[in-house]
Amino acid sequence: MRAAGRSEASSTLIGVFTLQRSPRASPRGHAVFLQARWRSCGLVGYPNVGKSTLFNAITQTMMAWVLQKQSAENYPFCTIDPNVTKVAVADPRLDELARIEQSEKTTYGLIEVRDIAGLIKGAAKGAGMGNAFLSHIRGVSAVLHVVRCFADVNVTHVEDQGSLSPVQEYESVLEELLIADLEVASKRLPALRRKAQSPKDTEATRSLPVFEKGLAALEKGEPVRSVLTDDDRDLVPDIPFITAKPTLVVANVDAESAKDGNELSGQLADYCGQRGQRCTVVSAKLEMEACQLREGDSDAFQREYLMSFGLERGEPALMRILRECMDLMDIHYYYTSGQDESRAWFIPKGAKAPEAAAAIHTDFDKKLEKVECWRYEDVMKYGGLAECRKRGRVSTKGRDYVVQTADILEFKTKR
Repeated sequence: MRAAGRSEASSTLIGVFTLQRSPRASPRGHAVFLQARWRSCGLVGYPNVGKSTLFNAITQTMMAWVLQKQSAENYPFCTIDPNVTKVAVADPRLDELARIEQSEKTTYGLIEVRDIAGLIKGAAKGAGMGNAFLSHIRGVSAVLHVVRCFADVNVTHVEDQGSLSPVQEYESVLEELLIADLEVASKRLPALRRKAQSPKDTEATRSLPVFEKGLAALEKGEPVRSVLTDDDRDLVPDIPFITAKPTLVVANVDAESAKDGNELSGQLADYCGQRGQRCTVVSAKLEMEACQLREGDSDAFQREYLMSFGLERGEPALMRILRECMDLMDIHYYYTSGQDESRAWFIPKGAKAPEAAAAIHTDFDKKLEKVECWRYEDVMKYGGLAECRKRGRVSTKGRDYVVQTADILEFKTKR
């Protein structure tokens, strides 16, 4: 293992680490730390709702954006198979940090996005690709539920084309997931109840009330996430119910409705709002058209095209979607920076310094002694890390420090 920018006698950990024969290493040897489930979002929805169009637009837009910033060999982008990809999350603050520090390389945080196929009526009972679909959706930590909110006679709808109802479509998909969760509950709860009768089985005793709460919601036809608290999720972090997963409903509208939505997306938004369910509007077709309008390294035409449809600053909505994915998964980021590289590292919100260090390499959790911390605002104000150090604007934190969003960190380990 070698740390770029680190002398052999130093115990300071900065920059990118080259890992040898690591299961978390990309084919090029760069540590990308991509296997954690809390960094995987799954797109679900009925056929012909625009789900795959949205997936392809995300993939092409973010790849083009990264290639505008740096050469392809510096970006560990990969498409695992036609339905799984890892995409960078646009980060203007990281760009500015890299500019000030004159970093040779900029590495953005990555999120895995999966286009989960196989959802049809009866999927919960094994119809179509039912079993595979359920397995795939259980493997992600957040769900983007795409709902059709556009009329197009050339695109067949799974329901009656003449009576397009996004609320009915959403409820139909939710019903499939509720049925699957009820089946899980019927298998897991009897054994869990028996184990909980023994005071020695503390895990079962702790988990049972959360499972019972989830079952009560399912029996009322409500998703488990609607009743879970943060404490419940801490007690049972791997609760097996699909409807417990944080979910963003994506109302897919026509291009002309991309700015403010339309009547159909309004119906869906009202329905979701009454139930505390997050909902956002996007036009997958417009986003796909826009990403194909890039001219080499320039996105000027793309931005102009999006602005013509009323989108503020011409920013692709997909960048907003990815930021919302991060919020769904309750993750944020810190930076490491130097001449070699400026890099964003994704970690769970509330993570302390050892867990943040482990994002670079798991060994650092135990070896971490202290961490030096720069506030991003100070670095921007004074013009760099070195200038902040001269002015006494660097703080030393211990192992119990809770990392804040956009902290710039330098880890110190025991010799």
